[in-house]
Amino acid sequence: MRRNRTTWAILLTSMALFALSGCGPSGNAAKLIGSWKLDAGPATVTVTYSKAHTYVATMAGLANGSETGEWSLKGDRLIQKAKSSTIDAENVGKEEPSTIVKLDDSVLIFTSRDKKGKEQAVTLQRVR
Repeated sequence: MRRNRTTWAILLTSMALFALSGCGPSGNAAKLIGSWKLDAGPATVTVTYSKAHTYVATMAGLANGSETGEWSLKGDRLIQKAKSSTIDAENVGKEEPSTIVKLDDSVLIFTSRDKKGKEQAVTLQRVR
């Protein structure tokens, strides 16, 4: 009887550890989490990605505002969907896909399309 309890305890512990191992971010998602900064001439944009798959972007300089939303990552595709925005109200509710070109401990480079459909590269630096 004691051996069955021990077997069950080991089995349940293994199942719990297996289930929890899928809960945390991995790969590019883990690298993305944190704050990133873009100096765009007269304006500075800071974006913070959380483990809960939400983001907050703030703009300061000639234009000021903020945006909050959700993010997801599928391979090298970063998709952001704004829930609120004082930066650009047209973004609210829209999925904004981009392609990650480079992501490491210090830099995030992605390409996306502007409102006219032209592809643009954006480079952000990790905030330490």
